[in-house]
Amino acid sequence: MRYHGYSLIAVLILLALFPGGPALGAPLDAVYPQNGAVDVSAGKLSLIWEEASADLTYRVQFGDGADSMKGLKLADPSLCMADVTVELSTAYYWQVSAVNASDDVEIKSRIYSFRTVDAEAPTVTGVYPADKEKDVPFGKVTLHWNTDTPGLLFDVWLGEDAASMRRVASNLSRTLCDMPLASSKKYHWQIEARDGAGGAYRSPLWTFYTACDDSISGGCSLTGRAGVLLLLPLALLFRR
Repeated sequence: MRYHGYSLIAVLILLALFPGGPALGAPLDAVYPQNGAVDVSAGKLSLIWEEASADLTYRVQFGDGADSMKGLKLADPSLCMADVTVELSTAYYWQVSAVNASDDVEIKSRIYSFRTVDAEAPTVTGVYPADKEKDVPFGKVTLHWNTDTPGLLFDVWLGEDAASMRRVASNLSRTLCDMPLASSKKYHWQIEARDGAGGAYRSPLWTFYTACDDSISGGCSLTGRAGVLLLLPLALLFRR
């Protein structure tokens, strides 16, 4: 029988993947995922292989490295399938052995491999402060950002320059974070978003400038174009 040794679930999977039926291969040949496959969906997955012999059972080694595979616990060692759970953007390796009643390995497949689909990077946009915004109030300020992807956790990176940014908050489920900010400073900030499949993504790097503190003795320093225009008449006066 063509599908002897496959469970009903495996048969349904095979018929869905190969409407005309899969091409028959040698014993223990990979049926699904095919060796070298890419863009395999993440999540629960059934490894399926060609039957060796009706009187043999199977062992499966599986892992994310050819040298670090481990034995799977099979629900039914007589069936040509093994259920696994796979993550996004990861290469996996597997190998099947056919074992006789004396527990001796009679046939061993080569090592097969496949890769799951790459995670699609979520879009994270800064809301407040806006990029390059000036005169942001100092003191307690609520950083706010948005994303189009649900279920993410966020880490906030903040610093007075890009090289000195540090993680100031982590594992946030909301897109808000209160931060104490000093006056008259330029800040850089960035959001790191993490999904449940091990993916981590960095937002663009944003900057903003906090307002000066007029209560400090001497007030705000006169810098930039406005400061030059105010100081220019005094400079001309002293030159006379």
